Amino acid sequence: MKNRKNRIAVMACLGAWLLGTAIAFSADQLAPGTLDHLHFSDLKLGDTIVLETASETYELKIIDTHRASAMANRIKTGSTSESLGFVRLLGATTGKQRGGLTLVEMGVIRDGMKLELGLGDLHSANRFQTEPITAIKIND
Repeated sequence: MKNRKNRIAVMACLGAWLLGTAIAFSADQLAPGTLDHLHFSDLKLGDTIVLETASETYELKIIDTHRASAMANRIKTGSTSESLGFVRLLGATTGKQRGGLTLVEMGVIRDGMKLELGLGDLHSANRFQTEPITAIKIND
């Protein structure tokens, strides 16, 4: 039984790695000024990341680079801005997999994937995922 669980865990990790690799190498031509991915390690204090999805835009102003923390606003298409407040950036995800697991590529935002955020803290009850990201921009 233990051997089977280990094989399943290894296969899940390998699957996540293959998915990330496939997405990284399959980026379509991007609009000028947009990125296909962004590593948290490239961020500077005060940078503003603008993430667009099909129906929302997120503005994330970096306030702590070591903890990947930001103050966030969400703007719904045709609506006003809503403050999400303090968030922790976790990483890129496609969402829940079969079996209920959510695989997150920590420390990166990727075009075509969702971004998982911790609203206020990292407790699982306070996690939130955006819609799939269609554009990534950074303003420093």
